[in-house]
Amino acid sequence: MQLAEVRNLYDQDGPFATVYLEGRAPAVDAEHQVRLRWDDLRGRLEKDGA
Repeated sequence: MQLAEVRNLYDQDGPFATVYLEGRAPAVDAEHQVRLRWDDLRGRLEKDGA
């Protein structure tokens, strides 16, 4: 596993949020559905001050 991309996180003060996005079976509009879920999650985190 390559961790170089996340290494800088350990040098930051945070706060941090851990996000789990449920995986689903592929669908015709899978890309659109993932975008909607990420946008909703991002909005909720922003509302909560993350």
